[in-house]
Amino acid sequence: MKRILQLVLALTLIVGVNAGLLAQTFVGSDACSSCHSTKYNDWVDSGHPYKFNIIENNQPPTYPPFVTNFEDTWITSLGDGTQTWDDIAGVIGGFGWKARFVGQDGHVVGTAGSAYSTGVGHNQFNFYDGEDHGWVDYHPGDEKIYNYSCFKCHTTGGDTTGTWLPGVDGLGFFNEGGIGCESCHGPGSDHIAAPSSSNIDKVYEFAHQDNELGGLSIDGVVQTPDPNGNDVNFLCGTCHNRSYTDPINASGGFIKHHEQWDELTHTSHFGSEMSCVTCHDPHKRTVWDGDGVIMACASCHNDQVATTNHSSAATCVDCHMPYAAKSGTTRGQSGYKGDVRSHLFKITVDDQSMFSEDGSVVRDDDERPASLSPAYSCLGCHNDDPNDNIPDKTLSEVVIQAANMHEMGTQNFVGSEACETCHTEKYNNWVVSGHPYKFNIIENNEPPTYPPFVTNFEDTWIAGLGDGTQTWDDIAGVIGGFGWKARFVGKDGHVVGTAGSAYSTGAGHNQFNFYDGEDHGWVDYHPGDEKIYNYSCFKCHTTGGDTTGTWLPGVDGLGFFNEGGIGCESCHGPGSAHIAGPSSSNIDKVYEFAHQDNELGGLSVDGVVQTPDPYGNDVNFLCGTCHNRSYTDPINASSGFIKHHEQWDELTHNAHYENNMTCITCHDPHKRTIWDGDGITMTCASCHSDQVSATNHGDGATCIDCHMPYAAKSGTTRGESGFKGDVRSHLFKITVDDQSMFSEDGSVVRDDDERPASLSPAYTCLGCHNNDPNDNIPDKTLEEAVIEAEDMHGPDFVTEQKDMMISIYPNPTNGPTKITFYANPSDNVAVKIFSISGQLVYNLEDMSNPSGNYMVYWDGMSSSGAELDAGYYFIKISAGELTSTKKLVLIK
Repeated sequence: MKRILQLVLALTLIVGVNAGLLAQTFVGSDACSSCHSTKYNDWVDSGHPYKFNIIENNQPPTYPPFVTNFEDTWITSLGDGTQTWDDIAGVIGGFGWKARFVGQDGHVVGTAGSAYSTGVGHNQFNFYDGEDHGWVDYHPGDEKIYNYSCFKCHTTGGDTTGTWLPGVDGLGFFNEGGIGCESCHGPGSDHIAAPSSSNIDKVYEFAHQDNELGGLSIDGVVQTPDPNGNDVNFLCGTCHNRSYTDPINASGGFIKHHEQWDELTHTSHFGSEMSCVTCHDPHKRTVWDGDGVIMACASCHNDQVATTNHSSAATCVDCHMPYAAKSGTTRGQSGYKGDVRSHLFKITVDDQSMFSEDGSVVRDDDERPASLSPAYSCLGCHNDDPNDNIPDKTLSEVVIQAANMHEMGTQNFVGSEACETCHTEKYNNWVVSGHPYKFNIIENNEPPTYPPFVTNFEDTWIAGLGDGTQTWDDIAGVIGGFGWKARFVGKDGHVVGTAGSAYSTGAGHNQFNFYDGEDHGWVDYHPGDEKIYNYSCFKCHTTGGDTTGTWLPGVDGLGFFNEGGIGCESCHGPGSAHIAGPSSSNIDKVYEFAHQDNELGGLSVDGVVQTPDPYGNDVNFLCGTCHNRSYTDPINASSGFIKHHEQWDELTHNAHYENNMTCITCHDPHKRTIWDGDGITMTCASCHSDQVSATNHGDGATCIDCHMPYAAKSGTTRGESGFKGDVRSHLFKITVDDQSMFSEDGSVVRDDDERPASLSPAYTCLGCHNNDPNDNIPDKTLEEAVIEAEDMHGPDFVTEQKDMMISIYPNPTNGPTKITFYANPSDNVAVKIFSISGQLVYNLEDMSNPSGNYMVYWDGMSSSGAELDAGYYFIKISAGELTSTKKLVLIK
């Protein structure tokens, strides 16, 4: 009953919206020719008019002269050869692939119940591209009546009532044989009477929706056309599918014909909102030298086109749209070549079958998304004909070659400095980011150089290292030193002080920790373990790493790299061809293929190994290859903190990842985020303005203080809370209870049915509230923090503190703002303005006023004079031991 009601409602909607169109009558395509002559002439030569050809005056149908279909042999070879055109009411097809014949009794000739040649075979004639593929026996044991259920996709204006064939009742009726203008634009009587765009449908999606679903299914959800839209995909999909449901149907080792819509809906093209008319002109033909394809692959994929490691004899469609489907016949000797091009595009490069075990559908599961196999993409040509001068291949051979089909070839690394001339701004941003300093090669026995804003106590390193007897002559390189910590690699290739090192082994003092200008001292890094600085370490610290060779003369077996630190080519691939002839086609926008030699072969999300799309630009995958520890799912932890290098694993466990956010949604990868950098490109308020405006917290805290606390540790803990490390978490989500966020053994972040991967108030609250008894932030117990965090984004905003009688006018402001406050005359005063992400955008320090009354005019610009985006900002005023923060809204 529920299903009936749904169908009634759907029909009511369609009739209600299209009552005018449905009341019109069909007039035939010829009526369109006078006003739309170009489109009409294109249509006449397309395949659409010939989907069903009515026999008139006992004469065979007529096709365009460029179609080779051996028509003069049809009637003499059909069945037992005794039929004449007097016996034939219509021909199904005949334009490009095959022809079947409908008798004057309404049956397909030769099938059960037919009055003509039943059971003798020779009732379907196959041909393709000028090749005669002979007759086959089409369903002799089945009753195949040519009624509405068949012809609704072969004719125009089909209806279940009446009959198209005089003398044979119950077939249903159509207004025009073949796919005419009104199949796609609806009945045209009003439009012919008074031509207007208002009385003809641009895209008529409402034909033959009387299937049991009432529409077309994608991922189990039935799609119905928008009565106010023009859904060309839906229009095409009503015929270019077989069952209206999701599976891509298959049989006999090939995709069935009429499956183009189902194939397209399983591809990223469909997810990118491409439609059938993105690539096809629907009025023109694509086969037999037609010009109906209006967009080439290179329009979007010019990088892949330019880096195809294949002879020029093959085009994109030869591999990505092979003949993996069959309408009438297979061709050649490979066993992998049918007569219909697939629209799946994606190739999964392995030797597995692309079909389900029973061969009835294309596989589409967690292990293998709906995609082509190299068997069809490669062997359809490479095993098709032993005499065609195309080398024969085995499946194993083509799998290996296909895996590197769009690699950049034998390009060489040229170093980041080669990029400076053309990409000066990005290069200058990169120079002062943290990436170049992940590994610093020691040259001429001189210490490395860092940007001037980095406080790392470098002048104490060599004197404090180990037992103090080393000099820079003994050091081959420094790992880090930019933001958190520094370790030292000796001239023997070992990390100084670890087992096997020639320098200060076991003496301690081999890792120096610091953070944000604070000296956190020396620790003893793994003195009992042999830590050799080889490929397994430096592949994430250097550019162009390789397992062969050595980076350190005199020490074999370390592996080689081309540049110390994370350079331009770490993210864009080797650049020699690009430097020689700069073009977007010979450099990778996102080079995901570095160091995939881990045992998984990729990165795991929920137990499923992700490998990069060779035709995409997966920036998450690129960043994730280094910003994780084990390539597997758990968020690794140790000693009460998340380990560093876990940002990718954290991101994949939260809703931001599920909503298709990437690393560069919030980060400019060329800029730094720490030490007053401006690498944050999106603030929390961009998406979460409601939560920002209803934060029940006192002054001083920004979104990231709570949702990106220092719950991870690289080198050191800070303060007295025990819950503050030196790396911000990227988990974001907070589970408000007093339970540990870690597993019982502390090795991973919990992620189970009772507690999804998330932060605990211990880190989001106590990291500040218990950090320093003298910081004027009230100390809290965990129980108190849990209670207060429960309603942190409730409807009532907490009244802001008035410690210094701060006044901001106007607020909201469109730029110029007056900030007044009172402070103790003896205090040094600082005014800092932060973005919602915690980035310092404006800074005044060491202010003093004998009266204690301050007035600051802010022009709405950053300290460097840059224009700021609209959003929420925090004005933080510090005077002596007092700190107060007020919220400011900047509008544009």
